Amino acid sequence: MATITWLGAAVPIPEKQTVTLALTWATGDTLELIVNSKSLLLTAGSTATVTQVAADAVDMINGAAANDDETRSALGTSVGEWVGLTATSAAGVVTVTGAADGRPIGTITATATTAGDGNATQAVSIAADGPGNVNNADNWNGGVPDDDDDIVFDHSASGSCLYTLEQLAAVAPASITITKGFRHQIGLPETNQDNNSLPYDEPNETYFQVVSCADVKIESISAQMIKIDTQSAESHAIITGSGSTVEAGTPPVLIKANHASSTVAVRAGSVGLNYEPKTTGQIATGYVSGTGVLEIGDSTTIATLTQRDGSVVAHNTITTVTVGGGTFEHRSGTITTLTLSGGTVFPVTNGTYTTVNHNGGVLDCTRDTRTQTITNYSMLAGTTLRDPLNTLTFTNGMDIYARIKDVTLEQAPRTTYSISAI
Repeated sequence: MATITWLGAAVPIPEKQTVTLALTWATGDTLELIVNSKSLLLTAGSTATVTQVAADAVDMINGAAANDDETRSALGTSVGEWVGLTATSAAGVVTVTGAADGRPIGTITATATTAGDGNATQAVSIAADGPGNVNNADNWNGGVPDDDDDIVFDHSASGSCLYTLEQLAAVAPASITITKGFRHQIGLPETNQDNNSLPYDEPNETYFQVVSCADVKIESISAQMIKIDTQSAESHAIITGSGSTVEAGTPPVLIKANHASSTVAVRAGSVGLNYEPKTTGQIATGYVSGTGVLEIGDSTTIATLTQRDGSVVAHNTITTVTVGGGTFEHRSGTITTLTLSGGTVFPVTNGTYTTVNHNGGVLDCTRDTRTQTITNYSMLAGTTLRDPLNTLTFTNGMDIYARIKDVTLEQAPRTTYSISAI
């Protein structure tokens, strides 16, 4: 076991891929180039030698004017996936060069449709590499991490951790620590906006992956964005601070966890758990306290969520929720048992709560007009129920363990109450 620190100091090497044209081409033959599912289609003009078709392909990629009467489906300068690439040619060979920082191009597919025997073959001549690549040993003080190593992101880093993020997908480090001195980025946005006018879905892995980690500590108050995926193995994460984000509209710390024994504790900072829609995940326990903010994705299963303060937005099903302070907004799914002793709970869903123990705080139904069902409801002194539109349906009635004057009931006018002993 060793302590391995991220440096981000490798020399950038732009990727180069070649497309070699050969044999006999003719007017009207086509060359289709596809990168990350986005196609550029060249139809050969009157001059259809391999050298000329290659030169025409270069101008198509680079966004230059046509040389003669060849036609192009689009120019590389108008397609987001192609914008960062440049091309040259020599003797019928097209060389496509990637970004200067070593960002991977993706797989270029070349397809020739010709009347004769013309063809096109693709190959990688220089692999992408650089200061953002996880698989480059020069980016780590101690070499690429392995099982049982302690991984550290701190003030030593001179750049972000961006590419080949799946390199450690089979590695189980002993710990991952991101300190307040780390000023960079771990992971990529889901939408690539290197060119703001031509965004596209990011084809590279966007989360730093490990197979599991028993000890994830994040205090990234100076970081730009943190994205960590512990996959389907047990992990335990504590977040005590977050910085900014380059992924507009998302929390600055994003965690993926998918194991029935995993835990996530948020004491400060803003965190998204399995945040992207339809991201399957589960944890045993979530904790939120202090100034922590947690938003939970719509396909996450949680056995127990305990909130002492802070803010939670849940789009999912939770077995047991205990709220003692802060705000809890439930936007989708069901809750088996909700115990509210402080703070405010906002049901923003048409789901069902099997049991609600209202021992303090506020149950506020003013943010949604849909009907919610509470099977079993009990209310103690000092509590407030706000339901001015009577959106709540109490299957087994309301058990109020207090004098009416000791609770606050805000319900619609002309509401009928049937009183009986508990």
